[in-house]
Amino acid sequence: MAKFVPLVLLAGLVTAAVVAAPNPPKEGLVSHDAAGKAYVVQSIPALNGGPWITARLRVNYLLAGLPGETYTVELWLGRTGDDRIERYHFDTQQVTIPGEKGGKLVERKGSFDRRSYDRDPNPDERRPRPAQEKPGDYSLLWVERGKSWDCRLVVKKNGTVLSDTGYFRAVLDPVIEL
Repeated sequence: MAKFVPLVLLAGLVTAAVVAAPNPPKEGLVSHDAAGKAYVVQSIPALNGGPWITARLRVNYLLAGLPGETYTVELWLGRTGDDRIERYHFDTQQVTIPGEKGGKLVERKGSFDRRSYDRDPNPDERRPRPAQEKPGDYSLLWVERGKSWDCRLVVKKNGTVLSDTGYFRAVLDPVIEL
């Protein structure tokens, strides 16, 4: 029986080495998270004379890429459970990984940080946001407090999709009144 103990110990060490080996990141999206934040703007009264409530959406991501390469990160957006406006390509960022070509994968953080009424060409004009407009031209879609946006991140390199998160929710937190 003593002859089998070293063999069992050796098998345990091999298993531990396999489990402990980290997976090298693949080119594309490594991780992401999103959060919505409602806040009160005291200086602009609403139509009823009360404070004006606006929204902010921040979608953070971590991208693994090769030095010297440029990646396109697309944010697709829609309202959860709202079929009136289809989900559409909302914004785009170009991310260039610093360094000379030919190096190892490098991770780079990025973020879409958008607010209601931050980019509309004419915010007083209440018109639907056409899908054929250029991504990034329109402000954040409003959702009711406690409701959510459907978000999706797509990472491309030279037009080829490397990563696609599928749709995930970002909830607009309720306003806490003080």
